[in-house]
Formats: sequence, C-alpha cells, structure tokens
Amino acid sequence: MFDFVKTNITQNIKSELLNNSLLSFVRTSDSEGVVLKEIAEYKNFKFIIGERFVNVNGSLHKYYNNGQHNYNNFTILNLVEVLSDLSIKFDINPLLSTLHNLEFGVNVILPFDVNMFLNSILSYKGKEYEKETYNGKGYLLRFPFDNYHLKIYNKSFQYELTSNVLRFEIKVKKMEYFKRNNIELSTLSDLLKNTIYNDLKNLLLEAFNELLIYDNTIKLKGLPAKEKQLLKDGSNPKYWIELREKDKNKFKYKRKEFRKLVIEYGDQDLQKTVYKLIEDKCNELTNPNDKTDKIIFEYLSQFTDRKLPELTTFGSATNNKEFTRINSSNKGLISVQSERVCLTCGRDISNQKKGSFFCSEKLYGKEVKQCRNINSNPRNNYLRKEIKLYGAGIGLLFDVNELRVQINY
Repeated sequence: MFDFVKTNITQNIKSELLNNSLLSFVRTSDSEGVVLKEIAEYKNFKFIIGERFVNVNGSLHKYYNNGQHNYNNFTILNLVEVLSDLSIKFDINPLLSTLHNLEFGVNVILPFDVNMFLNSILSYKGKEYEKETYNGKGYLLRFPFDNYHLKIYNKSFQYELTSNVLRFEIKVKKMEYFKRNNIELSTLSDLLKNTIYNDLKNLLLEAFNELLIYDNTIKLKGLPAKEKQLLKDGSNPKYWIELREKDKNKFKYKRKEFRKLVIEYGDQDLQKTVYKLIEDKCNELTNPNDKTDKIIFEYLSQFTDRKLPELTTFGSATNNKEFTRINSSNKGLISVQSERVCLTCGRDISNQKKGSFFCSEKLYGKEVKQCRNINSNPRNNYLRKEIKLYGAGIGLLFDVNELRVQINY
C-alpha cells in the first residue's frame, strides 16, 4: 500500500552510513569547495547526508523488489521486511525516522483497457488533470493540490506488462494532509499501526468517488433533449471547471444528475467496477491478524523496551503490580510502579493521555523536553550497539537472542 517515502533520520548515524560498505557516497560542493551534502543510492533508496541532517528517500515497494519495480503486491509483512532490512544494514530506527512525504495507493488489474478508463476520467473535485506520458505510450493523470497530489496512471505501459494494471495513489506532499484527516502518522514506525489502514483505505475510496467519469459507449441519439445536452456538455472537462467557479451548488446538482445519466445510458459502470477493485485490494494488502501483529511487535521491540499497544493489537505482558527486571539497554535495575509518573523527574503525569511516559512539553513548557532526552539518548546509543552485535552474531559462541529480556514499563 505504501510506496515513496521521504524521511529525516533524527538519530546520529552519519559515521555509520559514511563507513558502510554497501554505500558509495558522492560529494556535492559549492564554488569554494565546501561540502554541501553527500549522496549514495541502494535499491532505489537515496541516502543524503548534510552538515546537520540525514535524509533517506525512496520507494519502499521498489526496495522490496531490489530497486527494480513496484507493480506487484506489497503487503504489511513485506513492509516489515523492508524496514527490518534497513535497520540491519544501516542502523535505521523506524521510531526515529520522521516522515515528510508519503505515497500510498494500490495497483489493481482492470477487466478492460487501462487507457480507455483513463480517457473516461473528466475531473476530480471539479479540477482538470495534468497529463504526463511514459515513453510516448501510457500516461499519468495528476490532480495537484497544496498538501497532496492524486495520481492515476497506467502501470502496464510503465513496465510493459501484458495485464491491465492501474495505479491509483495519493502522494502526500505535506504531513498536514494527515492531520486534517485525523490520522496520526509521523514516523516510519507509524506505518505499522494497523489502526491507520482502514483510514487510508477510506481516503483512497473517497478520492475515487470524487472523480467524474464518463462512459463513451453512450449513444446520444434519441435521448431527451435536456438529458442529451447535459451528457454532451458534461463530457467536456472544462464544463465542470467553469461551472464550479460560477456556482458551486449548481455544480454539485449537475454532477449528481450527470452521474445518474451515465449509469442509466452507459453499457459499462466503470466507477462502480474500479471502486470495488480498489476496495478489495486495500483489504487484501492490509488485513491484520494475530500473526502479523506478533511479527510487528517483535520487530519494533528491538528499538524500545516499552509496551507497544498503540502500534499493534498484540498483547503486552505488563501487569499493574510492581516488578523489577534487568534492563539490558540501561544495564541496571528498574522498579516499575503502577502509579503514572514521569520516568525521569518523577512528576505525577496521571493527567496526561494514556501511554505517556514523560512530562508533556505542551503542559509544562519546552524545558521538560530534557526529561525524554535524558532517558532515551543513552538507551538508544547502547541499544544500537547491542542490535548490531546480536544481529550479526559476531564473536558469540551461540545465539543469545532467546535469552534477551524485553522490559515493559
């Protein structure tokens, strides 16, 4: 379901990346020879290192296919495989990878020619499309808006496939798009929250329903004059653009009538057929289950020793009783109380939302940001070294992963 991502890595892994044998960085400098940034590529992913930032951009779907293509299915478990590979090879922590751009959508196989369907699309929210071509063959329809672009194109022509593969996706340019739709997405790890999949599916289906689609099998001859005129005018995209600018209420009424006539007099119900294909494909790719949740939980547990109920439905072993365990990340003992207090300064945070572990910056000001940093910085530094050692198995006589203790607090 997910494709292109643009992320900012907030953990300090510059030296690890620059010394990684899988990456060959190329420097770009200004006229005075000052290095501006260094760029490397691996499996269609770009690693960009500047003086004060590390960005990783690319197609998650193509990465799964060794950077070759993104026309097949890409499931939740495939996504876990990709994120796990990025973590093992490049020390990337998904909880510390902030999202800036994201593409999500589906590839569906149509029972008719893709270009015929694309030629039938008139507008989206009263807006005309911008058309782009692929090697003079298939083409892409793009509806640009401030925070996102709706993209619909012929995936078959892009990769010279024999099947009729349509790509329908939303390219989010600004994360404000998700906030406006009440969807919490801020890091790579959030892509594994099964609570968001139904929301994203609904966004795709709502966008598809906003398309105005014509049926070129309609025969205008012999139709009542009023209906004939609306079908004739409505088959021109510019008619809807001009009507929406002049009178939005009239635009909505005419569009509703136009859709009824297309269904009544057309031989193909294109909108209903493709809508169902998109809905079914979303369900197929994102259908959560206990096995999937367990795999996600186990993967994310590498990066945090807290319970993760908000990320999966997989249960936590934590209970309300006080307990003490060895925390390998802090190399010490931690006593966990049922009382909800800041783990750093001990302030009572019972008034904060469930799942809070530190003082809220919103409630107590920017100075309490140190509560989170003091707790997480040493743990993340040690944990990264621990994962690298255990993951590689270097210098160990036997597999110790089964003996590792994950602590929930």
